[in-house]
Amino acid sequence: MRKYIYIIFTLLFFSFGRAQTGSLIIDKNEIFVGEKVMLTYHLTLGKDQKINFKALQKAIPLKRNLKENEKAKKESISLELLNPFSDTVIVVSGRDEWFGSYTATCWDEGSFTIPNTSVIIDNKKIDFPNAVLKVKLVKAIKGKDIYDIKESFVKIPDATFSLKQFYKDYKVWIYSIFALLIILFIYLKWKKKVIGIEEIEDLSLKDKTILAIENLDKLKMWSDGRLKEHYVELSFIMRSYLSSRFRINLLEKTTYESKLLLTQKALNKDVIETIVEILDLSDMVKFAKSTPEEITALRMSVISKKIVETTTQLVEEDV
Repeated sequence: MRKYIYIIFTLLFFSFGRAQTGSLIIDKNEIFVGEKVMLTYHLTLGKDQKINFKALQKAIPLKRNLKENEKAKKESISLELLNPFSDTVIVVSGRDEWFGSYTATCWDEGSFTIPNTSVIIDNKKIDFPNAVLKVKLVKAIKGKDIYDIKESFVKIPDATFSLKQFYKDYKVWIYSIFALLIILFIYLKWKKKVIGIEEIEDLSLKDKTILAIENLDKLKMWSDGRLKEHYVELSFIMRSYLSSRFRINLLEKTTYESKLLLTQKALNKDVIETIVEILDLSDMVKFAKSTPEEITALRMSVISKKIVETTTQLVEEDV
């Protein structure tokens, strides 16, 4: 309300003037330290004139009015702006009246001059006059002490760890890490499998066969009543090896037929008899005609590996 009273007062005061001059109105010539003061700049505009006023953003510089024999201080003094600059145009008696206002305060005691400022209208500079502002300290009340302002800070307690809040804040990262771990696990398992396959494929026929016999023994099928399956697997491993080694087909042949085919390869008689022993025992177990003990199964595995080594050596010597 006070702002509008001063604007009306200014309009009445300048309504009789026709020269285009600027004026500065202060709502208070004396204020206390920290008290608000409003500065209003006024200008009468001509027809279709536009004003170019560069408003200050943070503070209005002041000049201290020194007393006699008082030395100038190097300190910089200013009016601190409390609100952004605001301006408006009001039409009075057919003329445009421009008003621009600052709301500010001062934190230093003394008498100060507000320096003049200017605006540009149609490339013409128009000055506003300076003004004097007195700033006083608040008077002390008798019997009441004046204390400095004490700042107090409330200590914020440390937040307790909450698993629920932690999950809420970092669930995206948790899911991402979990997904990466799964992908890494699958990749390592696949890589291990591929490497294992590659290593087996790189082995010789002899090494592949011996490895197959050793893996069969590790299963210990005889311990849970699968002795028959053990000998069927052993017979298959040996028949597959001999078929590949001597380029014959023993997988679908009887033990007797297998003996005839091996004899045609000019193998040593003792080697052939040992092979026939392994195949015969496998057939007997297969058709439930015999139930050998564990030690016999392990002995057949040892003999089978010995046959693989012996026949491999014989083939290499022939080559």
